[in-house]
Amino acid sequence: MPLSSTANDPVEKGIVLHGARAYITLNGDPVGYVQSLTGGEEFQFEPIEVLDALAVTEFVPVAYRISLSATMVMLSGVSYKEQGIFSSASGVLQAEGLEMVVVDNVSSEPIITFSGVRGQSTNFTIQKGQVTMNNVQFVAKTARDHRNEV
Repeated sequence: MPLSSTANDPVEKGIVLHGARAYITLNGDPVGYVQSLTGGEEFQFEPIEVLDALAVTEFVPVAYRISLSATMVMLSGVSYKEQGIFSSASGVLQAEGLEMVVVDNVSSEPIITFSGVRGQSTNFTIQKGQVTMNNVQFVAKTARDHRNEV
């Protein structure tokens, strides 16, 4: 007996994004041993409240922010500052930002492109019996999807 159709029937098969299907580049160079990438876009809206109304009259967009967090295996003899992932203290004022691209490993097409990416913080713990992971928090100016739309 055939299964009944579902709302998912029209969804194209074989296009699910997963960790083995994606990799990250910084300024065109692949970044090795990335365990995870978390990101988000945020609009900040300011409520306009007036004297003669209890409810908010409107919400005005006042800011747009992008935050990213990457967890990477820390490699001995490889500096994340040399790779441009994080600025040196002397170079932070001059840094222009990087381009980070999440690439589809199957089609080699960009999934999402972040521009003006700058390392904001980094932290790691070296622990006996464990692989050392480096977590880097980033900010970015823009995010473009696979259609190149911001």
